[in-house]
Amino acid sequence: MGMFTYTENGLNDWGYLTFIMSIVGVGASFLTVPKVKSLTIILTGVLAILGVAVYWSRLQGAGVGYALIISLIAALSLIAIGYWDYRKLNPPAKPSQPPPAPPKQ
Repeated sequence: MGMFTYTENGLNDWGYLTFIMSIVGVGASFLTVPKVKSLTIILTGVLAILGVAVYWSRLQGAGVGYALIISLIAALSLIAIGYWDYRKLNPPAKPSQPPPAPPKQ
């Protein structure tokens, strides 16, 4: 009985969107406006994940190749890095301290 496996490397069809968004994300890391830079990196990561999801769903039973896994990891990394940079720019508000008690007389 002959068994075979068919795999895709991730650089066909929608895989190109993922690859291009990863490159755009790397290019966005060179932007000089910090807030725009972090939001652009997050957006490219989200678009790259969209490309991975659509590509993966269209495989129709084919195995997943190394490039698709690397693209998914890269897209998740872009989102994490962009979010981390954004949080450094906009730290969460610290809870306000209650006013000091007036001195007793």
